[in-house]
Amino acid sequence: MKKTKNIVCIGAANIDKQLYLRSELINKSSNPVSSKIVSGGVARNLAYNIGRLSNQNPILLTLVGNDKEGNHILKEANKYINLKYTKSLDNINTGMFTSVINYNGEMMCGFADMDIYDFISIEYLYERIEIIKCADCVIVDSNIPENSIQYLIQLCKSSNVPIAVIPASIEKVKNIPKNLKRIDYLIINKKEAEAFWDISLNVKSDYEKIKQISKNSEIKNIIVTNGNNDIFYTNGELSINKNVQQSSNIINDTGAGDTFSASVLFYWLENYNVDNYLEKALNNAFSTVSSVYNMPMNN
Repeated sequence: MKKTKNIVCIGAANIDKQLYLRSELINKSSNPVSSKIVSGGVARNLAYNIGRLSNQNPILLTLVGNDKEGNHILKEANKYINLKYTKSLDNINTGMFTSVINYNGEMMCGFADMDIYDFISIEYLYERIEIIKCADCVIVDSNIPENSIQYLIQLCKSSNVPIAVIPASIEKVKNIPKNLKRIDYLIINKKEAEAFWDISLNVKSDYEKIKQISKNSEIKNIIVTNGNNDIFYTNGELSINKNVQQSSNIINDTGAGDTFSASVLFYWLENYNVDNYLEKALNNAFSTVSSVYNMPMNN
């Protein structure tokens, strides 16, 4: 295996509570479910999956509450993630994401208690500036405040550190600076892309807009995902569409996006060619939808 880069992931590490509907959802009524509780959060999932693929544990910069949920996350992640710089806070809960999943394995809705990530401020990041400046790559999710993301983009640019931005949701895409430019990687889903750039992506030809955005904004690599539909990649010059393999055993699709993103960024940093690393990332995401855990089954 090639020598793995020093990767720093910044953003959410929370508890994911997954509620699996046993029948069709009935509004304004009690619905029978089964439930699973696992560790989650975009930055945590990215770090964990990259750690499983690599021979070096990524550094996770996040906040958890000084509570049993935070302790669970730290204990469970310790094998694959460098948690030395993760901080526990008193008087605030560890982040919690509750998802409702239908009998097709698709998330119907989610509820995010993520107030703790507002404390990943510029001051918090400045205290860890040397860790960030010494990274081979910084990956940030949009659970943290907009001014913190802007600070990271500027810091990475001045320090010659590649940076990737991963939106956390349609709601949290607003935390990404509107004048986003000169970053190395953006992995975004269709609905997030439409909301962020105020565009429509209804037919294949619409994705030429993303190619033009990449060229004009100097975002070096953009991937747009769309559930079970094709993914679209562009670097402003080259464009690639990749078919998403369909699973007949979907248990939970909520972790597949983070698995895909982690795999893309890991293989990209290991200098695989784009066609190859997209295929490998799609294979790992395909494995994830058949698991209740937010990680790939194949390393």
